[in-house]
Amino acid sequence: MKIKLKNIGTLKQAEIDLSKDLIILAGPNNTGKTYAAYTVYGVCDALRKGDKNNLVSGIDGRSNAWIMVLHDIFSAFSKEKASDKNDLSYLDKEQIIESVDDYLDNINERLNTIFPECLGNTFATEISKFLDSTIEILFEKELLKNYLLNTRIEAPNFVKTTPNLERISKEKDRNGIEYQQNGLPKDEERINFVNVLLQIQKYISNAIIDFHFNNLYINTAERSAISIFSKELSIKRNNIVDQLLELRDSKNGDANQLLGKLQRYPLPIRDSLAISEDLANLSRNKSEYGFLADRIEEVLLDGKITTSKDGEVQYSPNKSKVKNLSIHLTASIVKSLSNLVFYFRHIAQKGDFIIIDEPELNLHPDNQRKVARLFGEIINQGFKVMISTHSDYIIRELNNLIMLKSGGEKAEYLANKYGYEEKQLIDYQRVGAYLFNHNKNISLEVTETGFEVNTIDEVINELNNASEEIYFTLFD
Repeated sequence: MKIKLKNIGTLKQAEIDLSKDLIILAGPNNTGKTYAAYTVYGVCDALRKGDKNNLVSGIDGRSNAWIMVLHDIFSAFSKEKASDKNDLSYLDKEQIIESVDDYLDNINERLNTIFPECLGNTFATEISKFLDSTIEILFEKELLKNYLLNTRIEAPNFVKTTPNLERISKEKDRNGIEYQQNGLPKDEERINFVNVLLQIQKYISNAIIDFHFNNLYINTAERSAISIFSKELSIKRNNIVDQLLELRDSKNGDANQLLGKLQRYPLPIRDSLAISEDLANLSRNKSEYGFLADRIEEVLLDGKITTSKDGEVQYSPNKSKVKNLSIHLTASIVKSLSNLVFYFRHIAQKGDFIIIDEPELNLHPDNQRKVARLFGEIINQGFKVMISTHSDYIIRELNNLIMLKSGGEKAEYLANKYGYEEKQLIDYQRVGAYLFNHNKNISLEVTETGFEVNTIDEVINELNNASEEIYFTLFD
């Protein structure tokens, strides 16, 4: 699946292939990388967290046109055909494919209608700034259809909303969705086809979203500040809520000003703050990926991250008598990575989409290389990762991981020599790399030898040339 963006903030246009497991956004400052990353987050979040049953009608549920299409498909199923007890009706392969095509076309048509509102919420600013913005999602229709046709489904929860419906199911080896009605007296109304269609719409809608839009987690460039100041920000926000409650019955314009303060931060930052404010509760959960949290602590932090009963993040250095340091007393690397440790230990789910803005923040070059290796390990555990980076160290180390994966028998010796592990190596076909420049992006070719970011290479070459000439002219 690809997403195409136009006229969003400083970003004039961009296209990103979201089907890749590792996505790298590179380029100079102020060229639209953060706009692209935040937009991807905002759109995927809206589709993932919204009422899936309404997404085909534009996320906001203003149209039921898609239901009418399915109703036409089902017109062949008359009341007489569904009159007997336990009668089984069937939506066949061709009808599913026709429905999916219509569904996907409807999503894109409606997305552009509600896109300014979605962006206004994502960036916490006026909708008027995005009236010329557009988005297009290019779905991988054949992959999606194969997924729908080859996936088993049993939907008892849907049945609860339609009393006359006994079940909706789809077996893995069958090409259609089956629905079965309860036995009813002949003088009562037979199964309501619109309700059946609604339930089948929910199934297809959920399946499409689950296939394309994973759970999201974002690590913003403001992560260190969030770790330190989330409590103070929470107190301030609660004070604003209290004032709003006092003004809720008033027509005073001050209420709008207070609402503006609540929405001051972009959605990714608001979501990160929400996690920081709920650490005590979230820490009760245990993710099956806690070993990745252990890995970060072992390789990068040289200590343990814990959460107190009050939800305070604490750090205990290895080989030290000092324990449970408050986060504001720790080194910058701990502040920068502590929330990622918490995520893998308590929140991470299989197949999550992780977005990290400038992973190199506060990291020495050797730790930037370690982070790059960690990315290889993360995607090999089934996660999808998008990073926005200026780091030549991270890019070169990713290229090393790609080359070692592609290098065959000779690569094993080199991997052992330089301390690379098999679980860190990356298949180049799973990588998408993009250069943002002049407020547009271009896709970089990723091969068995990795990829090149010319804007970084040019700066390094210029610096090397200048250093050599200065040295040899003045001191040789």
